[in-house]
Amino acid sequence: MSSNNILTTFAGLHLKKKLMYAGSLNLIVLNIALIIFVKVDDNFRLLCICNVLVWAANLVYNHFSKNVDHPYVAMTVYGLLSIFVHAYLKGGFYSSYMFWLPLMSLGMSIFLNKFYAILCIVFSTMTYTLFLYLQLSGKADFQEELKQVPPLLDYINFMSVLVMLCLIHYFFFTKENLDVIWKRESEIKVGDLQTKLSQKETEVEKMRTNMAQDFHDEMGNKLASISILTQSLDLKLRQELSKTSVEEFKILEIIHQTVLEVYDGTKDFIWSVDHRSDYLLELFIYVREFGERFFNNLEINFKSEYNADTSIPYRLPPLCGRQLILVCKEIMTNAAKHSKCQEFTLKIDVISDTLRIILSDNGTGFDQDIVKRRNGLRNIEERSVSFCKNFSMESSSSGTRYSLFLDIISIEATHIG
Repeated sequence: MSSNNILTTFAGLHLKKKLMYAGSLNLIVLNIALIIFVKVDDNFRLLCICNVLVWAANLVYNHFSKNVDHPYVAMTVYGLLSIFVHAYLKGGFYSSYMFWLPLMSLGMSIFLNKFYAILCIVFSTMTYTLFLYLQLSGKADFQEELKQVPPLLDYINFMSVLVMLCLIHYFFFTKENLDVIWKRESEIKVGDLQTKLSQKETEVEKMRTNMAQDFHDEMGNKLASISILTQSLDLKLRQELSKTSVEEFKILEIIHQTVLEVYDGTKDFIWSVDHRSDYLLELFIYVREFGERFFNNLEINFKSEYNADTSIPYRLPPLCGRQLILVCKEIMTNAAKHSKCQEFTLKIDVISDTLRIILSDNGTGFDQDIVKRRNGLRNIEERSVSFCKNFSMESSSSGTRYSLFLDIISIEATHIG
């Protein structure tokens, strides 16, 4: 295990435990020193003995407790009460014990939370105010009591406060260093994960490209062979025209047309398997080329608009391109068959992270309530709803308009690392 990993295992819970051990031992040593080296009255000595027992018990509690916040709070609560009693007996707000109050607030702020830190500050303020009131009202003479406090007691107390301040300082900067190390290691791990994710994405793209190529070579060649064979057979039969019936020619024509249709559909499938079909511009070009070929043969004016930044490779969800192609082809076919239109328009817009595809014609329109029962329009609507976040269809005597809205994946999300 690296040194960084060893350090990070002491972050959070373990770091608090170490501070608890060090702080409790410091207070135990403080009270033992007061008992042994300072001449104090029996009540004060008894209080110091109680402190030693409490801090020792807190050490054990800290060792076995799964939640280090509990012994930390217990230590702070008892510490505040103990400070109050010690200070009251040894000089009030003149006592060296009063230095512990801001120190406790500082420790709570750094290692626990602001709520407990505020409680410590409120308690400290109330303690100072109470001692001031007792002094000014004459109910206590802390100045006179302070004269009877042995200098060695203040010295030991100051040394203990300094030790605790050094411990807080040390663990605070250790915590800061651990946070920096943890953040740096997290960034490294996130970077590694992003790199692996990018590599996996590249592997999937290569696999899809290879699949498309293999499928094209295998299926395309066989379909082309069938088409050539039917054409050759048709040529031979025409050479023996006297022996061939009209029905046989019709069967060959049907076979030939079916092969062409299957081949055309296969091209769409192969294109959609290729990872490049996920990109919006590629989709637009593919649908535009189909529309130009399809409508030009029917003497229908075809227009297309791509109102998006061509320098940004907007990307669709994987394999969404095939569904869009099928919907667009179905809409174009319906327009050519039923709308009696003279013009058909394909328009693509990108608004924020939303793609809008509009397909419209200037035909005669239709009654939506009646025509929706037809399979073609029902298929368009059902297929569109399955992958679009919104779909609408409007028709009037001036034409029909289909609107499809999809979420697009931003370029930042597709190119990681």
